[in-house]
Amino acid sequence: MPDRLSDAETELKLMRAQLGRLITENLALRQQVDQLAQQKAEIPVKAIAEAALRSVVAAEETMTRTVSDGRRYTIPTLEASLRGIVVAREGAIGLRVASPEQSLPASMLGTVHVTVVQVPGAIQSGPADVAAPAAGLVNALERAQRMFAGWAGRGATAAGDVVTAVTQLLGTGPAWEVKDLKAGLESIIDAATRLAESVTGRVPKRAVDACLETTRDLRAIGRSSDAAPPSRSYLDRLATGVDRLVEAYASLPPR
Repeated sequence: MPDRLSDAETELKLMRAQLGRLITENLALRQQVDQLAQQKAEIPVKAIAEAALRSVVAAEETMTRTVSDGRRYTIPTLEASLRGIVVAREGAIGLRVASPEQSLPASMLGTVHVTVVQVPGAIQSGPADVAAPAAGLVNALERAQRMFAGWAGRGATAAGDVVTAVTQLLGTGPAWEVKDLKAGLESIIDAATRLAESVTGRVPKRAVDACLETTRDLRAIGRSSDAAPPSRSYLDRLATGVDRLVEAYASLPPR
């Protein structure tokens, strides 16, 4: 009997010690939370978004300065995620980032996602003999941009490369120089080819072949003229080629 009492007392002591540690840890955690709650240094989500936008503009300007041909570069998409304590104050959302000594459990933290997406504006006004003939190609490129931007599943990286190439080409138009137009088309075709190859074996072969055929056709159209400035018929044929490419890729089954 004394041994049983001794064991029970020992177990009770261990339970009390464990309970004491839990209470102490809980109090320390509450103190950390209270300290963060009293801080006024949360970062407004608006400021985070503005910083992301400034970084995009700065990166574009840096890339443009590094080339000598005057080409303008555009970053179509930038995504950023920040983790911390999400705070609502006076109708605005902010984020507090805990200091290293304030280690909080992941369950108490939230995440703020910021996405910057640039969509080309309407065709800039210009001479009728420049802007009007290019309108069809601009519209086709914008349709391609929207379709590939929504690509999900295997090949998403290559689809993003298509979006980047299309956005950069749109940035040099609508009064394209032949060299810019051909270089931009080659970038689009190369990325689209990689995309088709990345889904090979996951979708029917005839669907992949149809996509690759449209890339070859578009390349042939792009190389079919060296006239400067590009003729209206040439631009219209390019628009048709881009639309056929978009239709083929949009028809691919789920991968």
